[in-house]
Amino acid sequence: ARSSQPPPMMSRCTPWIAAICFAVINSTVAPSASPQARRYARQWIDARAHGRKAIALTLREVDTTILRNSDIGEWTRFARLLQEAGYFPIIVRDTDRALDRPPPPFDGLPLFSEAAFNLDLRIALYEECHIAAFVSNGPSHAGYFDRDVRYLYFVTGEWRKGNPPAFYRVGVSEDTCPPFCNDYQRWVWCEQDADLFMQELLSLDAKIEAARANG
Repeated sequence: ARSSQPPPMMSRCTPWIAAICFAVINSTVAPSASPQARRYARQWIDARAHGRKAIALTLREVDTTILRNSDIGEWTRFARLLQEAGYFPIIVRDTDRALDRPPPPFDGLPLFSEAAFNLDLRIALYEECHIAAFVSNGPSHAGYFDRDVRYLYFVTGEWRKGNPPAFYRVGVSEDTCPPFCNDYQRWVWCEQDADLFMQELLSLDAKIEAARANG
């Protein structure tokens, strides 16, 4: 299920939100993957997922503003919960770590390192996956601008825990989604916890499948 409806504008709109809304409504300036990149992403998924719903998990693993980073223990546990539930998790590690030998928590989990180094392929992966999931990292912006990316954005670091939270400066308050999100794009304000991640993913998946069943 895809939502083609343009996002509503809000009466009190900051330049950051206005810029994203403008890009989303005017598709000529909104990013999307090339057909070739989507073919490559679909080729990679089909060769490994064997019909399972692919879920892209994009990690943040850098040495600055570390409170925004992915909790590797919780995200790899989330990946294993997805596997147990019949999904196919795909981990895209931070570009700074994508060429490292994966540490033990990643054992047995699919890694798509190529997407960390090619923006077109990264966006294609997100578009071809059933759902993408992010923390507060740069790649999450692909979801902000792309109507074909169904995603869960888990707010982390000072964006959620600042005093006041940093997102307040750009007009986004806690427990809300910005107006550029469509029906299948959610911002989630919670601790990094694999069980909570799984609840949110199952909820979004149910909404997607309900929309498909209703045509």
